[in-house]
Amino acid sequence: HVINWHMREPNSRVDWVGITSNPNLDISSIQAPETPLSIVVASRELSSSLFTPGEDIQVTLKVENRGANQASAVVQETPPSGWGINNISGGGTESDGTITWNVTLEGGQSSELSYTLAVPSDVSVETAQISGQVVGDLGEIEITGGSTLLEAQDIGIFDQAIDWYS
Repeated sequence: HVINWHMREPNSRVDWVGITSNPNLDISSIQAPETPLSIVVASRELSSSLFTPGEDIQVTLKVENRGANQASAVVQETPPSGWGINNISGGGTESDGTITWNVTLEGGQSSELSYTLAVPSDVSVETAQISGQVVGDLGEIEITGGSTLLEAQDIGIFDQAIDWYS
């Protein structure tokens, strides 16, 4: 008999004492799974982390398979509520404010997905968040990279004449 298991959570623990003290279990031939899991991850890049009402921000996701085998995953992005979502690439779809892509990547392969955020002209917040995850063999993995958008502020440096004295 061969026992295979996958550690789905980082820092998961195996009760080795319980396993090794079981007289009915021969651990002399423990084997790694024949097909290792592939890990699909994503990172986010923003054309700007500052927003101005009425302008667009380009969002690019780099999705990569860090394993050796083909893997499929679902990539989900949730932009700020009430912001427009346009130009979704790669066959992604938007439903109830969440963009979803179904991706399949060969081992070591990466691809880019993108969309455009349209900042509402009447936006009333100074900060906004984008969240996202990749759902694959290892469960949900958060998308890394830029996620916080800040409203561009006019600091008024040149609104008044400046007298220079030496």
